[in-house]
Amino acid sequence: MQKDFVKPLVVSDWSDSQKSIPSPPGFALHTGPRGGLKSTSTRSAAPRSEADQQKQTALRTKKAWDIAYSGAKSLPMNLLMMYMTGNSLQIFSIFFTVMMFWNPVKALMSIDSVFKPIARSGTVSLFLPKLTFVALQLANVLVALYKCQQMGLLPTTESDWLAFTEGHMPAATSFGHFGL
Repeated sequence: MQKDFVKPLVVSDWSDSQKSIPSPPGFALHTGPRGGLKSTSTRSAAPRSEADQQKQTALRTKKAWDIAYSGAKSLPMNLLMMYMTGNSLQIFSIFFTVMMFWNPVKALMSIDSVFKPIARSGTVSLFLPKLTFVALQLANVLVALYKCQQMGLLPTTESDWLAFTEGHMPAATSFGHFGL
């Protein structure tokens, strides 16, 4: 039993209407050594112009700032959820508060991997975007700390520290006597 294989399409088989369709930008179509179609990138063959390099730098800078502002995008949702969960100690509000702490801390621990695609080019200064990213993630942590304080989980009053204070010694004592 012989299997029928599909014959590869070669450029000479194309009709005139298919030949008039231009190739996508950056690619050229030619036949390979075995007669099949092969696409090659023309971008590697042609050197980039100064205008293209400036556009790429501007695009990478914009992407760096978009990443830096990603912490600010979650701040309004965290504030809304903080209001909606209330200040009582329930499982939902505790899970939400832990999530409010964990997500910014996780983002701060992976700051290098977040900016890695942009840092590869080496043409964009990432100091200010990284500083902004850290500041906005710390703002999310401060919102979580405020939520903990509102729930009464942070020791901020004097009565929270009574176990660590010495008892008050009275200056004088008096004893009464009742006569019958």
